[in-house]
Amino acid sequence: NAENNIVIIDSLTDLMLFDGNKNDIIMFLKGMAKISKVWNGLIYIILSANILDNKMQEIIKEIVDGVLVFEWFDKGSDKMRRNLYLSKFRGLIPRIEQNKISKFETKVTYDNGFEVSNVRKII
Repeated sequence: NAENNIVIIDSLTDLMLFDGNKNDIIMFLKGMAKISKVWNGLIYIILSANILDNKMQEIIKEIVDGVLVFEWFDKGSDKMRRNLYLSKFRGLIPRIEQNKISKFETKVTYDNGFEVSNVRKII
């Protein structure tokens, strides 16, 4: 029981790469999503991108209430940049106009910790 608490699963990637039955893990995730609402809790699950096939990633994305995506990109500059965006946020994303959804550049600094800045809109 994790009433009013955060549960961190680190990592779902490792569980999914195990040779066991993937359907058991999917049913476990569905149960966790349901019970977390009863607990009024939050479950944070880490899943590395591009490890699983797209179909399995979409199944997992459908089960959860929100998806935060952290990505690295290099657009011709000498520095790698990190982006953070919500690709799913149940109850919020469907209500936002498409032209108002933004990506955010992120960085971690010694002085300020985790910093987020709005850099461009998703088109």
